[in-house]
Amino acid sequence: MNNIFCIGMGPGGAEQVTRAAMQTAASVPFLLGDARFLALVAAGPSVAPQHLEELPRGTEATLRRVAELLEKGPVGVLVSGDTGFYSLASSLVRRFGPEKVRLVPGISSMQLLAARRGRSWVNVPTLSLHGRTLENPEELHPSTGERPSAEASPGTRTTGGALAALQSEAVVLLGGWERVPTQLRELADRLGPERKGALAWDLGLPEESITEGTLSELATMEPRGRLPLLWLDPPEVEPPRRDFLLEDGAGAGENPLPTGVLPDSWFSRDEGIPLTKAPVRAALLGLLHPLRGCRVLEIGTGTGGMTVELARAAGPEGTVLSVEPKQEALALAARNCLRAGIAVEMRARHGATTSSPKEDTVSATAPVAGSAGCATQDPFRRDTADDGECAGRTPRGRVCLLRGSAPETLAGLRCADAVFVGGHGGALPEVLAACWKLLRPGGRLAATFILVDRAMTALRTLEDLGGSPGFWQLTAGYGKPLAGSWMLSGQNPVFLVWGDKEAKQA
Repeated sequence: MNNIFCIGMGPGGAEQVTRAAMQTAASVPFLLGDARFLALVAAGPSVAPQHLEELPRGTEATLRRVAELLEKGPVGVLVSGDTGFYSLASSLVRRFGPEKVRLVPGISSMQLLAARRGRSWVNVPTLSLHGRTLENPEELHPSTGERPSAEASPGTRTTGGALAALQSEAVVLLGGWERVPTQLRELADRLGPERKGALAWDLGLPEESITEGTLSELATMEPRGRLPLLWLDPPEVEPPRRDFLLEDGAGAGENPLPTGVLPDSWFSRDEGIPLTKAPVRAALLGLLHPLRGCRVLEIGTGTGGMTVELARAAGPEGTVLSVEPKQEALALAARNCLRAGIAVEMRARHGATTSSPKEDTVSATAPVAGSAGCATQDPFRRDTADDGECAGRTPRGRVCLLRGSAPETLAGLRCADAVFVGGHGGALPEVLAACWKLLRPGGRLAATFILVDRAMTALRTLEDLGGSPGFWQLTAGYGKPLAGSWMLSGQNPVFLVWGDKEAKQA
């Protein structure tokens, strides 16, 4: 039976090619690869005469050619870097089966850049913009790690989880050299122009270059080679002066936050992502007071206006879990939380009751005083243990941004001391029922609406659930100076609905 050998040839230089890769490549009668890798093999000792051929353009064309040659004998496919790092290997395995494809690993460009910078690449997320785009974040889906097909239209593929992954240290495989300045400008727009990183070209080759700087600085550089790779450094976040998440006196004199609820203008905004306005946030904080030390569940993160306010009110002993289906909203909320000095952890949750605990648990845990049956365990995963000992890993953040849709994502989560529903995705009664089930006895659920019929539906649902509901209409006006005096700029009315769960309710 003829086999296919997918051989990782390293970043490009001869000194980065492993002996196993060269020996395997030299022993295969039919060899497909990039011209520079074929030249390396041709210059070395060959066991037998070989047929050397450049890879066709496009994944499908390559797979067809491999199938044709496979009828004649074993076939070798030379890929850059490592077979497990955005290579053709995954497509070969899917088409021909793992029993027919042998993988020979190599040194990836990410490994080489990590070594050049003296960094560890363990747990550093990676994504590819090669043939993909950040222009339509709502259409992001998990990247496949395969080469873009020649039949696909340029710019039609997207890469999944990009905005979430880029909120921490990350590595980005950029597109062709002509696209690099545009991609860097797009990243600067989404992550901030002062975000720092290192841009590498031609790693492992004599013309290798690595330039460190901000995204805005790197975007002005002329492309200088091929195989561009961007290593994003973690965001630099300075602690604010006024933030109830900080210990008394911590951060004094650095980046003071405004007194009280933050004004709407303080938040970074993206078009199409809603922000709960300041007067409504103030009213909601009053309705949910006190929150110090509480575990709070939020449905519908949006810009993160309420997320930030809930975290500040909950304090260092509390935890906020915010559920949002849109990746770009989570990324925006993360930026606003970090700007406020709030530690953030981002998670995706698929299949709430079927995934393994490691995939579903969130480590942003904190003890909640007075929450019987809920204290000190992982705050977002229901655990069968009854001993009250902490489940999960060491806490990393006071806000967890969880990608998912309610009510499905809520299944299996642990109880909350307070719940705020800012979005329901058209399944209002089901979302309220799922949140009510998670609300601890003695807790309060609050929700906001701009349509009166939705508010009435919420009231009736809370009554049916056995809660003690309440209802406000809030019509706020913003004061603006005008001609030596002040005028009011009216806002649309917002309906605030809440329900209290009696302490005796299960």
